[in-house]
Formats: sequence, structure tokens, C-alpha cells
Amino acid sequence: MQTVLSNLTSSTEQFDENSSLLSLLSLFLCLFGTDAKCIWYGIAVHSEDHPRYRAYDGPGRPLNDADAFKILSKLCPNYALAPDTPLCCDKEQLQFFQNSSKAAYELLRRCPACWANFRLLFCAMTCDPEQANFLNPTIVDNYVESVAFNLTNSVANTFFNSCKDVQFPGGHAIDSICGTTSCTPELLLKGLGGSQSPFPVEYDIVADGEKAFDQQFYFCNATVPRRHLDSGGPACSCLDCESSCVPPPEPPAPTPIPKVFGFDVWWVAAFFTFLVLVLVFVVVQVVLYFCEKRRRGELQSGSWPEDKEDRRRTQEGPSEAGSPKCLLRLQTKLECWMSRGFSLLGQTVARHPYITLLLSLLISGALCAGLTKFDVTTNPVELWSGPESRSRQEKNHFDQNFAPFYRTEQIIIRPKNQSNFTHAGLYPAADDAIFGPALRKEFLDKVLELQLELKDFKVYSSEFRQNISLADICFKPLEPDNLNCAITSPLEYFQGDPVVFNYTMEEWGVVVADYMDHMMFCAHSPVSIGGSFPNTSVSCLGASGMPILPALAFGGFNGTFYNGSTSVVLTFVVNNHPNPRSDFVRKAETWEAEFLKRVKKWAKENEDLVEVFYQAERSVEDEINRQSDADVFTVGISYLVMFVYVSIFLASYRSCRTVFVDLRVTLGLGGVLIVILSVVASVGLWSYAGKPATLIIIEVIPFLVLAVGVDNIFILVHDFEFDELDADKLLRIEALRVSSVRLNRSGVRHNGQPVVSEDVVIASTSEMAPTIKGLVEARMSRTLGRVGPSLLLSSLTESVAFFFGSLTSMPAVRVFALYAGVAILFNLLLQLFAFVALFTLDARRRAANRFDVFCCCGLKDPAESVNHVRNDQTDDYPDRFERRVSEVDSVSLDSSALDDVQLTNTDSPNLGEHESHSTPWLYRFIANVLTPFVLSRWVRPIVFVISLAWICFCVAIIPNGMHLGLDQRLSMPTDSYMLKYFNALSEDLRIGPPLYFVVTEGHVYNRTEGQNEVCGGVGCPQSSLMGKVSDASKMASYSWIAQPPSSWIDDYFDWVDPDGSPMCCRVFRNSTDLCPASEPQSNCVTCPVELVDGRPNEADFNHYLPGFLEQNPTMDCPKGGRAPYRVAVPLDTQNQTSSTYFMTYHSVLSQPDDFINALRGARRVADEINQEWRANNSDPVDSKTPPRNSVYAYSVFYVFYEQYVTIVNEALIQVGACLLAITVVTFLLLGLNLIATLMVVLGVVFIVLSMLALMVLWHIDLNALSLVNLVVTIGIGVEFCAHIVRAFTVSLEPTRLERARSALTDMGSSILRGITLTKLGGIVILAFSKSRLFQVFYFRMYLGIIVFGAITGLIVLPVLMSYFGPGLNKAVAAKHKRHLHEVDLLEHLPPITIDVPRTITVLN
Repeated sequence: MQTVLSNLTSSTEQFDENSSLLSLLSLFLCLFGTDAKCIWYGIAVHSEDHPRYRAYDGPGRPLNDADAFKILSKLCPNYALAPDTPLCCDKEQLQFFQNSSKAAYELLRRCPACWANFRLLFCAMTCDPEQANFLNPTIVDNYVESVAFNLTNSVANTFFNSCKDVQFPGGHAIDSICGTTSCTPELLLKGLGGSQSPFPVEYDIVADGEKAFDQQFYFCNATVPRRHLDSGGPACSCLDCESSCVPPPEPPAPTPIPKVFGFDVWWVAAFFTFLVLVLVFVVVQVVLYFCEKRRRGELQSGSWPEDKEDRRRTQEGPSEAGSPKCLLRLQTKLECWMSRGFSLLGQTVARHPYITLLLSLLISGALCAGLTKFDVTTNPVELWSGPESRSRQEKNHFDQNFAPFYRTEQIIIRPKNQSNFTHAGLYPAADDAIFGPALRKEFLDKVLELQLELKDFKVYSSEFRQNISLADICFKPLEPDNLNCAITSPLEYFQGDPVVFNYTMEEWGVVVADYMDHMMFCAHSPVSIGGSFPNTSVSCLGASGMPILPALAFGGFNGTFYNGSTSVVLTFVVNNHPNPRSDFVRKAETWEAEFLKRVKKWAKENEDLVEVFYQAERSVEDEINRQSDADVFTVGISYLVMFVYVSIFLASYRSCRTVFVDLRVTLGLGGVLIVILSVVASVGLWSYAGKPATLIIIEVIPFLVLAVGVDNIFILVHDFEFDELDADKLLRIEALRVSSVRLNRSGVRHNGQPVVSEDVVIASTSEMAPTIKGLVEARMSRTLGRVGPSLLLSSLTESVAFFFGSLTSMPAVRVFALYAGVAILFNLLLQLFAFVALFTLDARRRAANRFDVFCCCGLKDPAESVNHVRNDQTDDYPDRFERRVSEVDSVSLDSSALDDVQLTNTDSPNLGEHESHSTPWLYRFIANVLTPFVLSRWVRPIVFVISLAWICFCVAIIPNGMHLGLDQRLSMPTDSYMLKYFNALSEDLRIGPPLYFVVTEGHVYNRTEGQNEVCGGVGCPQSSLMGKVSDASKMASYSWIAQPPSSWIDDYFDWVDPDGSPMCCRVFRNSTDLCPASEPQSNCVTCPVELVDGRPNEADFNHYLPGFLEQNPTMDCPKGGRAPYRVAVPLDTQNQTSSTYFMTYHSVLSQPDDFINALRGARRVADEINQEWRANNSDPVDSKTPPRNSVYAYSVFYVFYEQYVTIVNEALIQVGACLLAITVVTFLLLGLNLIATLMVVLGVVFIVLSMLALMVLWHIDLNALSLVNLVVTIGIGVEFCAHIVRAFTVSLEPTRLERARSALTDMGSSILRGITLTKLGGIVILAFSKSRLFQVFYFRMYLGIIVFGAITGLIVLPVLMSYFGPGLNKAVAAKHKRHLHEVDLLEHLPPITIDVPRTITVLN
């Protein structure tokens, strides 16, 4: 009969209505068609733990008891055929089974099939009338002491498979039964037969067909039919039964890199682009070569003009003819207006230097007074996320509805001895086992010593005049019932109690269980309240009542093999406050400071035994501040080096004798102070406007403005000293014409003798003294007229580019751009006014041969020797006393301002010898070495091809080589303890940060529709929030979600279930008021809740929810919601839910890419949930962020890493906006010269692409800091390119090649001296900084900016302009022509002769 039944039942796969009838028929035949035989009947000895059943060898007996049959009908409906059905159990056994199964019901009820299979198994063992066929009892004194339960393999596997996925807070439900997360059918049955059973049961799995228990069990995806009082249930949810799930769509494969012929498409495109462009270039050059050869032939034959002016007209004539007349006139007017305007400005400032300085100081002082309202933003949230950004809105919503994320103080402790050790097998096993080094008792004793010290110490706060301890600031999940602090540690499995930790269980004087048994049991069952061997009275919960997840307490293990842990993790959870400057936060920081000191001291004392890695919430900020303080010296040295360089190399030295006259330390200091003043004025202005500054502004903007400002200074000084020969000639002719005034004299000598009428030269000192000032004024006017437009072009372009860059959504970049744009404008204005005034005074000092700094001292005045000679010759009085101007050069301002003798020579002075002597070596190097080499016939094409190859290479490597993010280790000093902590995080931790799926206000939880959208238990669809997140956790490598979230609503359904633990939902007798946990059971009854499909109705849902959130989890009611969900489910004053969250964890995150991908993965899941909800809801979407009745994912790091989700677009927008601004401003200021504008833009693009390639090659990630530096690159790139291009456009040389040589010669030394060498000295100093942030983002990137800028401005751009530069500037050519005509007229003007009275005294 048994074989027949087995064959019949094994042929069915699940219970439907027909299979249920077949089972009942089989059971009926079993009960009445065979000789039924029992092994026990009734309870002989009652005991709370293990009652002793009376041995009985006979047939079953009928119940004949209505209450007993009611229990049987509910728990074992398959045996409740009739009240007189013979069974092997009585009423007491059924009652004991009912009470003892409640704990299992709490664990397994989420899956009806699992719960039904559990009951089938134990109902058969308890009441089956044929139990003797599969139970083998051990009988002592007529009592059954233990049994051996034989069951088939199919029964064991089906039971295990139906229960293996059932969820429970902290993991799977069967983990607490198996004692491990790697459960098997054998371990599950072993757990049920051990401490989980009323008495020892040894399950023996045998092959199908042998004599054993064999019934049809339910698959988890099968419906359990309603029978008798058993309500049955639907198929288990996807969350609790993998076979119920519709397989989620496979995660999309990573987007492959497009390839052509097996090569990266970018490389292929760059290669062929390079080939095509080089081919076109070669063809064009060959054509031009033959054209040039033909022209040479024409020249030799006399048909090609030899004169430069004629060649200019011949080469540029066609372009003039083709130019629109209106455009020509407009270009001419723009050039003239700018030149005249700056000439007038230079003349005015040079005429009134003191007034200009005073006004500049007054205006700057007024702006700098804004520092009284100066504020610095150090909060990283405000720095890296905009107020309107999604992450910022979600963070604000989370903080307002729940609480700011906790402050964490964490210690990772690793024993120095990393060898495994052998420990006695876990009870009741007999074999020894191997465990990881972090589980040694001696090591854990040390950890417990540190934990207790940190928990109990107090620190005195002088600010608050009180002692502060951990208890004053920590998170207490069960407050006020339990005032212990939340601490995560393996020692919290023992509640941090040394007595409990050292407790052992002995049998016959032999230790059979100790700390290891309890710790490993709790590691696999962290939410267990019932305890385990060796001490069943000790819960696995921490002293605070919080579960201790093993992934948070252990480190260095593989998978879930906690036995192999190599380190332990201590975490102290401290409350936080939204205001970082609140009293509470300052108290917490005071405690944290002492915490760090004590941990550091303990680590030092035990350094031979352990390695300690630690951090407090304040650690990052402390280390950044320490780094900043240390870098102040480094940055100061950097700026000092640049200042010394400027002071020394700003001057041109004539000889050793004049070194102290030629020095320009005062002028250099003034120029640097102007740079600093412009930065401070910008800060003051924005302080007035209420825009807080950032540390980036303090660190970067001085570098940027100093680069721009020093370059402008060198350009001004260079042009003033090396004025064009024709300009000097004009000034000299005018000066000589005025000074060579001849008098028709008929007066008397000093000795009273008459004088014959003759021509003499007036030499009145009082009348000639203003001549030097006039020359300085005139020369300053011409200098500013020539270089002023260039300074305006570069500075205004950079400033407008920065203002365009401020359109970004990243606060740190936006604030930097605003401050930088204003600082550059102020710097330009101060240089045009204050520096020109200083320069004027310095030129006068230098003309007077006065020492720099010590202006009261100077060289011997050359006029003294001249006057001595003059006085010696007055007695004989020649017709005229003459002295060559070249001996004392008045025009180069090398004479005294009081010396007028130099103005008496009408001969045209020869300055060739002087200029050659005073020209700086760098200028000579550029003019005589670099320019001829770079622009030589064969080097030019080589430079062009190499430049083109480099750009193609950059374009090829950037798209797939650029990485995003900022490794937090870079922000720490090289000697920081935080670096070791960050490394330990990636090596030891096995779980990532907490992840919250927040449901915003407006969701209806008390209705079935709203419940189905979020729940994960019985009857919940796979498309619910819990289902979606659970599915995502199965693809952790794609979603970065480690496990399914905890669900308060599913636990609430379990808590409110009247069939659950009677100590959970209780009300007073004859009342609906909830009983508190302290109320005796005699005064309370189970909540009168009528469940519909396992759920309460709307009224009951709202009424009993506060009780769920107020009850602490206990052994009698493990589903109490106070500890896990009090914060997750805030209630309003009317006990209505608003926003709630469902918490899980991210996978381990160690690299910046991991954090970015985790953010994307979580948001992807939240967006899918919202799409599902919107598809089922016709209500309009709320425009707020986050909208009502929606889901968003939140973790504490999202606000910092959201920028990387859009940073590529941000970078493109930033660079594009800046280039657009450069194009527009340059086009206007270069006289609407399109080709010249494109040259500037092309040069800047070349530098930017080079920097991006450098970032790829030198492993510099793209983040907010590097984006700021890219914006700086654009600004400084303009400085390298604009001056060269404008010098090219104003050059009067006839060919592009000659204009390129002229531009490079004129501006090359200023760029090399002003930006390149100045910044290189300061940048090299940054390489010695202790900050890796400085080393990577400042030293490396700034070095790249300067090197690539210099290469572009001094090599690449001149070569490009020699090929493709704009044509001759017609406006400048016309002006130059008129200028030459004026010079020609002045050279032929005769001296002025004046008749004067005889009373004039001559040569006094």
C-alpha cells in the first residue's frame, strides 16, 4: 500500500483541487486500510523546555475533543477528517505543538507553502497514525527520549526549496535555523531537530522508495488550498520564492567600444583624418613651392618688386581689392579708436600718477572693505551640489522627514598574526574547525578592552562647561526603554559584557561550547532573540537592542564565510544635526577629538599585536585643515619665488655699474600687490553681494590672475623699453627741434664784456626740466596705445569666458568663475591705471639714475661733468657747446631729469650700440635663435605635421581614456592616518553604505492598491517596490545593491496577525486600546483584527500601526517595530504616515567609479518603480522635486557623486560657452578679423585638448577640481595666444612668414618671461607639497597648462599663422604710411630762431 501511495503521489507536481482529493483518499486508505501503529501518545512529564512523551506501541486513538479538533483543523487539516479519526496525539500534544510552532510561524509565514510544509512535517511526527513506519524512538523508562525521523529525499528537498528564499529581517528565515547562511536540506533538518525541537530529533534522509515518510509537499510557487480552519494561501511572492519570479530582464551588456577592423573607432578616425590632412598639406606645399620658384624667376628677370612696400602692395593688393569697403572702414575705425583711447589714457595717467594711485587705492579700499562680510563655504554639500540639483533636493527631503545621516566613528582592527587557528567544533559537532585570525579569543579580548574604554570615557568641554560622553551624543534605537548606545561590533553579540563573552558550557568537566559557538550562531542569525549554545538566555541583539549584521562587524572574509574573518570592525553610531555649527555638532566634535586621541594611543601601545585603522566624522575635515595649514608654507614659497623672479627679470641691465638703478624690485612688488589687490577686491565685491568664497578661490585665482597680470606687466615694460625705432626717432626729432632753439644774442658776458651778435643755445635748467617728464608721458602714451588693445583683448576675453562659465550648475565651479571673472577685470583696470602710474614714477627714477628701493641715493649725475666742461669753455665761448646724445641717451631715459645738455645735438642719434647692449638675453634668444629655427623652411612643415599628429592622438585617447571621479584619498596629506583607513575600507569591509528607497508623502498604505505597490510578502506583485529592489539585488554587479531591503509594511502585517505571537499586537480586554509591552498577558488579548488575504482593513491598519512602531522586539515578539522602523515610518499628529523608507545596502564600494555606478544603479531602480506606478495612476505628476507619491533612492554619498553623472555634459557646456565667449570678444576686438579670431580659438582648443590628453596619460580624473583647471586652461590659453595673434595682425611685414617672425620676436620674450618662466618657478615648488591633491590637480595640471601653452604660443601658433594667418591689417598699414610721412616732414623742419633782448643771461 505504501509503495502504491508513493507512486501515486510522486506523479503529481503540485496541489490543485484534484491532487487534494487524491491526497485525502490516500490518507483515508492509510488510516483505515492498514494496521496503524504509534510510538507515543500523550505527555507524561510536563516541562517548559522539553516535555517527555509517553511511549506507546499501538494503534491511534480518536480525539473526541472539540477544542483539540479545532487545533488539528487549523494546524494539520490533512489529518482532520473527523473528530473520531484515530491519531497518535492527544489534546495536550496538540496544544504544545501549537504553542511551540508560533516561533516558526513568525519565521516562515511569509510563504504559505513553506509554512504548510513545516506543518506537514511536524504534524506527521506528532499525530500520524502510521508514525512507527518512519519514526524510530529511543525509549528510556517508558519515556521517548529522542527519535530518528526517516524521510525521503524528495520530501527533504521540496521542504528546503520551499523555504530557502523566505526573507526575514537581517537575511533569510532559515539562516537562524541552519546556523549558517550556506544552508542545505541536511543543515535545515539538523537545526529543526536540535535546539529548535521540543526534544532531540535526528532526521535521516533516505532514497525515494525506501521505508520513510513520503508525502506530496507544496512547491513555493503553488497555491495552498483552504481546508477546514486552515486558510491556505496564494503562491509565495517573488521575494520569498525565486521560482515564483518572472525572470527579470538581463542587465544590458556594457556598451562595447566601437571598433573598425578590430581597432578603436576613434583611433581609426584619427589616423585617417591625419593622413588626409597631411596629404592635403603636402599637395598645397608642393604647389606653393613651384609658385614661389616661378616668382623667384620673375624677380631675377626684374618683373617682381624688390622694395618691401612694393612687395606688400603686390602680395596683399588682391585681398584689398576684394575686401568690402564698409568692413575696411570699420576695421580702420576700431583700430584707431582703441589705439587713440589707450594713448590718451596712458598720457593722462602718466601726467597725473599720484592722483591716479590715490584714486585707485580709494576705490580698491572700498571694495576690499567687503571682507568684513567675508564668508567661506567649507560644507562639501554646498560646494559640490547645487541647491536645485536632484541629490540636494532629495537630501533635504530626507533630512526634514527623517533625520540627517548619522555621524560614524569607525575602527578596523586587524591582528598582526594573520594565521588561521584550530578551534573545537561548534556544538554539538565533535570535529575541530579552522577559523580566521580575527576570531582568536586573545585578540577579541583586546578589542573588547578598547570598546569598553571608548564607550565609557568622558571629556570635559570648556566651551559648554560640562563633561561629554558617548551617551550624550549617541543614537539609542530603543530610547527611552533602553538607553544603551548603538555600537556595531562582534562583541555586541555578547552585549559588550565580558562575563557573557567568557561564559562556557561544560559537560563532564570538558568545555563543549564557548564564545565561538554563540558568535558564529549570531553571525548567521543576527536577529535571533532566543539565544544559542552555550547560553540560551543571551540574545544575539546588541546591548542597544539593534541587530548586529555580520557584514558590518567582521572584515576580510569571503562570501558569507564569517569563520574566516581577518579583522573586526567597531562602529559607534552618533546622532547628527542639520546645522553643522549647532551646539550638538560641536559637542560631538569635542568627543570625537578625544576619541581619536585615545584610539591613537591604544594603537601605539598595542602596535606589536594589532594594526588599527580608524576615523571619526570630523577626521576628513581635520586632515584637510591640517593639510591646508601645511601647504600655506609651500604655497607661500611658490608665490615668493614668482615675486623674486618678476623683480629680477622685469629689468633690463646695461652694466654692472647701473645694476641698482636698473633693478625694478619696487615696480615688481607693486605689480604683484596689484594682482593681490585685484583678487581681494573681487572677494570683497562678492562678499557685499553675499556670495561666500571657497578654498578653491583662495588657492587657484591668485595663480590665474598672477599669470595674466605678470604677462601684462612684462608686455608693458618690454614695449616701453624696446620701442620701435621710428617711434623713438619721432620723439627725438621733436625733442631736438624744441630744444635746439637758437637765440640771436647781443648781450654781455658774465664778466661784463660786450658780445658780438651770434647764435647761442638756451640751456635754462628750470625751463628744460619738464622735458624728461614730457618724454616719459609721450612714450607711455605710445606704449599703451600699442599694447593696450592687446591687454584688453586677452583680459576681457578671459573675463567674459569665465562669466559664461558661471552658467554651470556646479556651485564650486560657478563661484570660482564669478570670482575669477571679476578679479581679472579688476586686475586689468588696476594695471591700466595704478601700474602705469607706478611705471611712470619708476621711469622717472631710472632717468634720474636713482637706486631702486633706496630712491634717495643714486649714481653720480652726468650733468656735473658736463657743466664743468661747459664752464671751462665759456671764457673762450665757442659758437656752440655740443655733446653727442648717444653718450647720455635722453630718449631711453638714462640721464638725470635735470640734465639739459643732452638736448643740444641736432644730429640724428645712433642707438644701435645702446640697444644691442641693453637688450635682454631672452629677447636675443627669441629673435636670433628660436624664431629663425621654428620658422625655418624645413622645421615649419615638421612642426605642422607633429602638431597635427598630436591633436589626432589626443582626440583618439580622450573619449575612452578619461575617468570620472575624485579618489577621496587624494584629499588627504601623504602622512595622514586616513589614507590607511581608506585602504583598509577597500580591503576589509564586505558591504557598502546604507541605501534608502524613500516613498514620499501622499502614498496610501492602508489600501490594497497602495500596499501592493510597496510590499514584498504574500500576495505582493513582483513589480512592487520590494520586488523591484529584490530583483535588482540579484544583479548586484549591475545594480550595486547587496540585498533585498527590510520592509516595515510586511513586518507590520506579521505583527498584527492574530495567529502570530500573542505578545505582539495586544489590546486590553473589552477595549481597543493597545497594551504596552510591560502589561501582563492576563490583562490583554490578541488584537481583534480580521485579515483579508493576510492584511488588515483600512481602519485597523491606521489604528494599530502606532503600537507596532512603539513595541520593542523581544523573544516573545521579534517583529516589534520600534528598533528597526521607528525612524523609517514617522507619523504625524493624527498618526498618519507621510514619507517612509525601505533600507538596504550597497555592495562594497572602493573606487570612484563604484560610487558613480552605484548611484546610477539605484536611481535606475527607483525610476523603474516610478514608471510602474505612473502607468497605474492617472494622477498628474507633481512638479516638485521629489514629487508626491514617488520613490527616490538616497545614500549619504549621492550628493557628492551626482556631479559625475552629468560632469561630461557640464564640461562640454563649460568649454563650449568659454570658447563661444572667446570667439565673440576676440572677433570684435581684432577688428572683425575672422581668420585671426579662428587662430586664437584654434590655439586655445589645441591647449585644452593637450590638457585632456595629459589627464588621460597622467591618470588625472575628470571632476570638479580638474574642470576648474580646464576653465583656467582656457583663460591662460588666451593669454598665450591672443598677444601673438594680435602682434601678427598689426605687423607691417609683407608676407605671412615675415609677420609670424615679427610677432614671435616682439611678443615671444614677454610670453616666455611673463607667464612661462614666472609660473614654472612657482609650480615646481608645488611638487614638494605633502598634499596629493596639490601634487595631482595643481602641480601636474598647472605644469601642463604652462608647458602646452608655451609650446602653442611660441611654436605651434606662429607656424600655423605663417601658413594660414590673416592677411595684412589694412588699418595698421594705412596708419603706418601716414606716420612715415609725418616723420619725413619733421626731419626736414629747420631750427627755430628767436630774437631776444640783450638782458638775457646765457649759460648761467
